[in-house]
Amino acid sequence: MRSATRTFAALFVAAFVHVRPAHADAGTASLRTRFGIGAAETLGASDSLAERLRGLERLGAVGTPRAVQRLVRALEPGGSAKAPEERLVAVRQLSLHADDPSARRALARVLAGHFAPSTDALSALDDLAERTAALALSRSEQPDALTALGKALESPGRAAAAAEAALVAHPPRDLDAVLAAARLPSLSLAHALDELADQRGFDTLRDVVRLGTPDVRAAAAIALTRLGDFETVELSRQWLVPGAPAVLRVAAARILAMAHAQGAARAIGALLRDPATADAALDLALEAPNPALVPELSHLLRDGAGDRAEDVVVAIGRAGGDGAVRQLTPLLDDAALAPAAAYELARMPGDAAARAIEALLLRPSTQRLAARAATARAFLLDDAPPRLESTLDAMYRSRDAADRAVAAVGLSVLDPDRVLSFVRSADEAVVRAAASCLLLAPKETAAYVAERLLGSARGDTQTALALSLAVPGASEHATTGTLLALVDSGGAAAPLAALALGERDRPTERPRLDELLASSDPAIRAHVALGLAASKESDAAGRLEAAYRLETNATVRAAIVHALAARTEPSRARVLALAAAFDPDPDVRASALMTTGGHATFALARGRALAWIPVVESASGRPAEATVGVEEPGGLLLPAASAPDGVVMVSGLAPGPVVLRVAPARDPGNASKER
Repeated sequence: MRSATRTFAALFVAAFVHVRPAHADAGTASLRTRFGIGAAETLGASDSLAERLRGLERLGAVGTPRAVQRLVRALEPGGSAKAPEERLVAVRQLSLHADDPSARRALARVLAGHFAPSTDALSALDDLAERTAALALSRSEQPDALTALGKALESPGRAAAAAEAALVAHPPRDLDAVLAAARLPSLSLAHALDELADQRGFDTLRDVVRLGTPDVRAAAAIALTRLGDFETVELSRQWLVPGAPAVLRVAAARILAMAHAQGAARAIGALLRDPATADAALDLALEAPNPALVPELSHLLRDGAGDRAEDVVVAIGRAGGDGAVRQLTPLLDDAALAPAAAYELARMPGDAAARAIEALLLRPSTQRLAARAATARAFLLDDAPPRLESTLDAMYRSRDAADRAVAAVGLSVLDPDRVLSFVRSADEAVVRAAASCLLLAPKETAAYVAERLLGSARGDTQTALALSLAVPGASEHATTGTLLALVDSGGAAAPLAALALGERDRPTERPRLDELLASSDPAIRAHVALGLAASKESDAAGRLEAAYRLETNATVRAAIVHALAARTEPSRARVLALAAAFDPDPDVRASALMTTGGHATFALARGRALAWIPVVESASGRPAEATVGVEEPGGLLLPAASAPDGVVMVSGLAPGPVVLRVAPARDPGNASKER
């Protein structure tokens, strides 16, 4: 089985790029080409999809005009590329030969959607093919290719979005062909010129501001402002008149904020008072914090902000100042908004916020929440209230499990050396809480947890302790049986366990690893790929490249690229080059471009960020005990268990936004019991 896997991977790798031997004579090259096309045609006639894909890849590797024509014909209506997998592979191979006019014409037809049998049921692979075709056209910089992209920008839809993204990914040296073809003002054209930030689009944007529909004019004016044309400031004031289209009034406020012009806060405040523009204005308040907005935001909160009430609280916190502290402090008595208000006070610089938190520590009704806020403030700003440690010591002796959990987290943050004693406690509430601080603790603590505690723990306590697997080197101490059990559980710890299994990649676990690499769960696929970066097996790179081949999930493709970057096999360069040029996801392209010989672009990065997430039952809104996965920037999914009062707090994360996955708690254990 292993040799068969290696053979398939080797054929797949060889098909990406054909490198002609430096000293081959014309006769040898011609013979190789003739047999290469013949072999490709034989493979293309096979009943096996895998062999047909290899045939298409071989045509791309041969790369002669005859081979390119075979690929072009495969993508024609009624051509041999009937399955989405075949169409994607054919497009990728043609992308390598976009210097050929016939290849560019075929790619333009793909971009226009003239290749899939039913655009109403476009598969994820066909969508990838369309966006890959657009990238290849833009990268070629040929006038006919740029004309095709310009025409695609004219009408809303998939083609316009693909053309916009492609032009931003591979900015052409000459925009004239694009601008000449894009005669109709469109949102995609305005957005593309905005993201390109290219002065050559200045005149076109000025025309669009005069001639487009309101939404297009708004986008073009914002783009001009970003280019440094502050004539738009005066224009924006004209758009702020009552009765003007909402999209123009929102754009006007944004332009004033971008230009730091007088009246920006007043314009956003007026939008906050109008139900038709309140959502957009709140987004602006979050992007451009201003203490002058606090009164209007507070009015919005009192009048009822609906499902965006927490966003209003965040906007008040970001605005900052003594006024924000005065508005946030009373919210700590509001069950629904208290966690958001406490977190904003925790991260708000200044003495006013610090004094407010310290005062709340003295109130029994707000002490637990204030203790969390003070702990977060100590971690984020290194500004712990003087009475925090004594308060936490008292809470640790409480009969309330939720108080003990808060105390375990707080004391661990103040002194990470204490994590070890807490995770060895017989108190499940304390164990689960302290486990959320394992990223801060000495590496020896994580290794101890992985070796001595993880295998014997059960249910949600085991899930919480599995965070130890994210500490570099700790997973080596966990048994394979424990890791397999975590994966089989399907819980929040399964992805990290899959990563650890990928790292050890032993022959005895190979069938299971290959099964996980093809899992229906993208998180499992991504983490196995990340683990294979450290595999000692010689065919790991080939297996990663094979996994990239038809992967539709961008997070998984990014994980594969990260893993390949850490490998040393020369063959990895082929997929990294393909991803850098033609992957439709900008993060995947960026990761591939940043790779250097033998250096991984992914690591179990730790930082000074903190996740504070209340978990509630969807029906009742009551706090819920649950196991959760906190997905960091880059896709690493970290397991945690909520405290008895339904709050998850994980410290030591990499900076950036996080995504939460929630699963119901299966084993609350002592966490919900009183002592």
